[in-house]
Amino acid sequence: MKSARNYKIGGGVVIPPPSDRLVLKLNVNALTNPLLRPADFKYNKDVVFMGGFDDSNLSHLRLAYPIFQGGLAMDGITYPGLRYSDGTGKMINFRGMLVMVAGDVKEESDNSTVYHTWTQAREALANGWEISNHTAYQDRDQSSRVGPHPWDSLNNLLDAEKKIWQETGYRPTINTAPADDEGYMYTARELGYIAHSSNTYENNMDVVIWDKATPATLEQFMSVETTGWFNLVRENFGDESSSEGVGRYKEYIDVIFSRAVNGAKWMGNWYTHGPDPTKGAQFAEIYNYILNHPSNTNQNRIWIPSVAEFLQYLHVKKDSVITQEINGNVLTITVDQSALNSNFRCRDISLLATGFTIGSIQEIEGWDDVTFNSSTGLINLYKTAVNKATDPSLQILPAQIISLVASGNTVLITYDKAVTQSLITAYTVPGKTVVSISGTGKNWTLTCNSAVNPGDTMSYRMYNGTSSFKGDAITVSTGKRVCDYINFPIS
Repeated sequence: MKSARNYKIGGGVVIPPPSDRLVLKLNVNALTNPLLRPADFKYNKDVVFMGGFDDSNLSHLRLAYPIFQGGLAMDGITYPGLRYSDGTGKMINFRGMLVMVAGDVKEESDNSTVYHTWTQAREALANGWEISNHTAYQDRDQSSRVGPHPWDSLNNLLDAEKKIWQETGYRPTINTAPADDEGYMYTARELGYIAHSSNTYENNMDVVIWDKATPATLEQFMSVETTGWFNLVRENFGDESSSEGVGRYKEYIDVIFSRAVNGAKWMGNWYTHGPDPTKGAQFAEIYNYILNHPSNTNQNRIWIPSVAEFLQYLHVKKDSVITQEINGNVLTITVDQSALNSNFRCRDISLLATGFTIGSIQEIEGWDDVTFNSSTGLINLYKTAVNKATDPSLQILPAQIISLVASGNTVLITYDKAVTQSLITAYTVPGKTVVSISGTGKNWTLTCNSAVNPGDTMSYRMYNGTSSFKGDAITVSTGKRVCDYINFPIS
């Protein structure tokens, strides 16, 4: 008997390359109607907590990381680490996400007392942490941004990608906007990111909004089946080193556990710029509260991934093609992952088996590890992609605006590639009314109702707050949409 369960939308049959064809052979018993399906959450858990660590601060990897992983921290305490079962007995360390300002990460020789190093980041990556692109520069305020192109969200993201790739071989798939800066959500989507996260959110389009006022249910994330895109609004509870701050975390944790009942699955997402280097015990208290929560039955209900690991799992279970074949009492499970984004590092998948019981593993091909629980039918297939991420300097980019020049009532716009466009709704010049857009190829003229002066700014916004486009500037050669420019100076 052979059956295929394809969780990828559409498509014909494509033979995957060997590295994408992963096989498991199991000796099974009590065969009736064998069926495999991906678990909703990895390890078939029903409560998820995710923490982001913003701005490349030293305490993220000298305090939070050893609290999770185990080891000597910068507060002088050696922590045992925080772990939970994968549902089969294998213990998994708590993990976090480095919301990284790439330009602030240091070398060991810098001896920084403020920022972590690339060496520390590489160690965290090797142990399951992930990175969100928080841009190359810390753009706290649009009126005082730093960097060579502060109005240009595309290059702020791309510069960070290149640096992260150069130092680690890693490509982020999550973007976190710096502060409340505009323009990053839509640009990140055009560049192939699977999610954007911020303290607030820009006008909604066809995305899932994970509102910070409430935890989120699994159902709020199911549009990944059709859009593959999320806008996540994170919560910040303030000072996690004070008793008041720790209390706010605990209240939120209680809410999530209280709602994850009767088969419901819930999750929460928060971030910190800390923790305070001198108060690791208070920070550890928050995560120990999760591990030892009365509702965390046998410490077996929780999954503590990064946001990247969590969202990549949803894509992995959607886009993997799972084939099962029975030969006697041997069940062969083949997973084709060739449709996955090449920048996905987390390729684990958890399967739930019915119609048979698992006896033993006969053969593993391609997987890093396999664990199973015969009594529950849970099978965890572990795979971390190595050397699959692509060099960001090689990616095909949309056309970019390279200059704006004032000329009477007009702005002369020069692109680096030819574009087509007809809508004026995406363009704004403060204090002016945009009247028309005309031109061809790389050279376009934006006409306003009054004189434009050097020192004025122009903005181009892709979206109008819904799923329709506010701007229709399309790169002729690639079909990619021109990304957002916010307050681009006019010369």
